[in-house]
Amino acid sequence: NNGFAFRFTSQLQVPADGTWTFYTTSDDGSQLFIDGALVVDNDGKHGPIEASGAVSLTAGFHTIVVLYFDNRGGEVLTVEWEGPGTPRQVVPASALFVAP
Repeated sequence: NNGFAFRFTSQLQVPADGTWTFYTTSDDGSQLFIDGALVVDNDGKHGPIEASGAVSLTAGFHTIVVLYFDNRGGEVLTVEWEGPGTPRQVVPASALFVAP
């Protein structure tokens, strides 16, 4: 496997005010930013591991950026969230929007 990296940017629709926890499971490194602030730092060369971080958000749209790189070997990236009224789950495509 060849190494690669990507940057994913979207508008995330948060359904409720409160504390939201985001998780990334990645092989190798990943980072997740909400409105420009680093929330999950799972960077570095490693096998599949999980990292998480929490942030207080208001209902509505927020910018989400996920950075990911794969050095060699396995290619794993999962992004999950949980918050008020939302059990832990993969962030659904229905919550992601292209910026106008």
